Amino acid sequence: MFGTVLVGFGVAFAGLPAEDAKWESLATKPVPVECTEQGEVTWCRAKARVLAPIDQVVASLRNMADNADKYESILAIEKVADDVMHITLDFPSPLADRDYVAKYVYADQGSGVHTLRWSSVERADAPPVEGVVRLDAYQGEWRLEAADASTWVTYMWHAHYGGSLPTFALPQARKKTAGEALKDIASVNDTTYERK
Repeated sequence: MFGTVLVGFGVAFAGLPAEDAKWESLATKPVPVECTEQGEVTWCRAKARVLAPIDQVVASLRNMADNADKYESILAIEKVADDVMHITLDFPSPLADRDYVAKYVYADQGSGVHTLRWSSVERADAPPVEGVVRLDAYQGEWRLEAADASTWVTYMWHAHYGGSLPTFALPQARKKTAGEALKDIASVNDTTYERK
């Protein structure tokens, strides 16, 4: 689905945490979750080993729209263009659901490492939906690393949820996001995951 970017192309995503960012542990279960501050933006990441080969995991992420019904935390995935998707996230009641429109860029980094990065974009053909909070500055990355017949998956995301989510609820929301994202990617690949 998404075009391939060759190693060295250097796709720049504004605001991704620096290599030397200081990460603080938020949780160890169900998966390890760490967060860091970059200016006024909080980033979080979680890592687990998905018990499926890397080629299968890469294919499932590159074709997310084809597997929309297997994502428990996602209500809908609409392919807007070859490399752009409109994704609606399922938030617990009474909170409004969230959505974002993002451009996805896949890269084979070599040595068994693959990345799929996304960053919000504005599209006239994917306008805001009434009653749904649009995450217009949302971005992140799936990083996949081969591990024999399994795949280490690191999920990193801009951990701001917009709308009326109170500050005290953010740690729980971030832990839930991490667990659901990794559980979903394992489910799409008809397998399970093991925490780091």
